[in-house]
Amino acid sequence: MKKYIISIIVLNLVALYSIAQDKELGDKEYVIVKDYKPVLAESNKISDSPEGDTSYSNPPKMNYNIEPKKLETNFEAGVIRAVKIKEEPIAKLYHSLVKLGLGSYNAYTGELFYNSLRSKTGQVGVHLKHFSSRPTTLQNRTGLYSNNLGEVYGKYFLDNATFSSSFGYERDVLHYYGFYGSHGEIDSVISTKPDATKQRFNNFNFKAGINSNWVTDSHLNYDAIIEYNGLNDLFGVSENDFNVRGGAGKKFDENYFGLGLNFDYFKKQEADFEKFDVNSNLSRYMVTMNPHFTRDFDKIHLNVGFNFSIEHNSGPVTAHFYPDVHVSVPIAEHIVYIFADVTGGLQKTTYKTLTDENPFTIPSVKLLHNQSNDLVLDGGLKGNFSSQVSFNVMVKYTKMTNMVLFVNDTALYVEGNDSTVHGNMFNIVYDDGKCFDIHAEVAYRNSDKLSIALAYDYLSYQSTIEKKAWHKPGSEARLMIKYNLKDKLQANVTLLAAGNQYGRSFTTESIPQVVAKKLNGYYDFNLGLEYRYNKVLSFYFNMNNLFFSRYEQWYGYPSEKFNLMGGLTYAF
Repeated sequence: MKKYIISIIVLNLVALYSIAQDKELGDKEYVIVKDYKPVLAESNKISDSPEGDTSYSNPPKMNYNIEPKKLETNFEAGVIRAVKIKEEPIAKLYHSLVKLGLGSYNAYTGELFYNSLRSKTGQVGVHLKHFSSRPTTLQNRTGLYSNNLGEVYGKYFLDNATFSSSFGYERDVLHYYGFYGSHGEIDSVISTKPDATKQRFNNFNFKAGINSNWVTDSHLNYDAIIEYNGLNDLFGVSENDFNVRGGAGKKFDENYFGLGLNFDYFKKQEADFEKFDVNSNLSRYMVTMNPHFTRDFDKIHLNVGFNFSIEHNSGPVTAHFYPDVHVSVPIAEHIVYIFADVTGGLQKTTYKTLTDENPFTIPSVKLLHNQSNDLVLDGGLKGNFSSQVSFNVMVKYTKMTNMVLFVNDTALYVEGNDSTVHGNMFNIVYDDGKCFDIHAEVAYRNSDKLSIALAYDYLSYQSTIEKKAWHKPGSEARLMIKYNLKDKLQANVTLLAAGNQYGRSFTTESIPQVVAKKLNGYYDFNLGLEYRYNKVLSFYFNMNNLFFSRYEQWYGYPSEKFNLMGGLTYAF
């Protein structure tokens, strides 16, 4: 069988070969007489890695020739007109402004401003003001008062500096209408004659100075001011206060170095009825130096310095050293900043500073010390919720030496042959103390149409010797709203509030003991309206103390209740 099969295969191969050769080979027969054994011949493996001569390369030369061809389109650009900046119209200025008004309690007011117009060389102006009222605030006793002011001021512009000066005169009249007896009850026997309770302050002020106005910090910035205040009253008191202050600073690379200097000399002449002693007519002075360094790092604004002060009062010369460090770091750039300050300073106490705060201060007050704010720590957040809303939240701690506190005292008046003592003035006591303040404020402004500002302070005072920190309120709040309706009607709303405070009183015992008299907090709500008839004429109407509250800011001195004031303003 095998032989048969092999024979057929051989014949087929021969046939195919003959066809491939295209020749006639004839028929042949091959006989195989042994068994078939396939044998696989040996072979050489071809390497997978090609080999060649790579020591020489002859790349072909290629030439490129790119011919630009413009793409034709049907688009035609329109003509862009030049942008024109609209020139802001220059508002017309008027030389003068007059304000007149009258109101309840026989109140009268008048005010005049006269100023030069626009000038490249300087400015000059005059300001006059009068306000008076005759309120009857306590058992038909007069609270008549008046405030008068006259001042002349001017500026002269140099190339890179401004020289300024002013001269002013103030005349303030008041009456000591708050009478309390030695045991705290209202004294009803005092004479109601106005002259018996009258006080008058005359104050002369002169100021002159020069300051640089360079645009950049690469130049030396400087300022220097000399100021004089002369005060006298109806009781023979006179006080002279000379002050010279100035400073300079310059930026070197990224660092700004500055130095501030201040010299203050003041002397008070005793009152006519005051008994002369070793503390009368004291010559006192303060000298303060404030070197500081400022630099803006990548994310930190840093101001580091110190205040060095020396003072002379009733005792030997005393030196004080206070830190002056301010740090500000952005949490969100241009939105929220965190800040912290460590400061301190010497705060002068004079007859003028006392009567500016409390005009019912006794003329014979002894000025022996200045208040030293030994350490002031504060920190918080400030920034903007939006372009219209800003805020500031802060916690503040102050440690004070010789803190000034007002307390009820007595004064001697002579009417003919009668002399009477009444507790209708305030003296001062010095005490060391501390104050903790939580402050929060927010402001909203919508261009010139609406603005709202709200501020609140929680205050906690601690005194060392005195039973209370007299006449220091536990809280203060201020709300101010301004609304402008189409430049025709403007409304101003003001709310002032203060928390409880304490005045010093005594018990009725043979040896009187100090009693803290609680003075309730108050709200003082005021509304002002102004109608602008045209650019030069307007009418105003003010309503004060709309809650009709009679509160005591000073123990024994009740305030006026609801009162009105109306009038007009005219520019020419």
